[in-house]
Amino acid sequence: MAGATGTSARAWSITRLPGKLLEVTFSPGMSLGADDTARLVQSLQHHSGSHPARVLINVSGLSNVCPEVAGVLSSNSRPTRLAFLGESLMDEVLAGFILPELDDAITSHYFTARAAALAYLGQR
Repeated sequence: MAGATGTSARAWSITRLPGKLLEVTFSPGMSLGADDTARLVQSLQHHSGSHPARVLINVSGLSNVCPEVAGVLSSNSRPTRLAFLGESLMDEVLAGFILPELDDAITSHYFTARAAALAYLGQR
């Protein structure tokens, strides 16, 4: 497991979706550490430009998240809307470690249906 130091930035991909949405997909078995998350936040800021980030985060590939992940995600200075998408109980548990710890500037929710997650991100 990667722990706080994490893995390489190639362990995820960012895809642009219609409506200025972004999707993050993790490599199978990835352990998300604080350093990975900091690089991910920088990449999301680059991709979202001056707009608030609206991001679909597919947690299905994750095997673990370090406790600092929520704090690093919260360090983003812009308002953000995150939809965590998962398929299994493990995905829900991992998202459950992150969601309650996020800063108030981040609106977030966990979904098991992609269409519902995308609809949530499309809300203003």
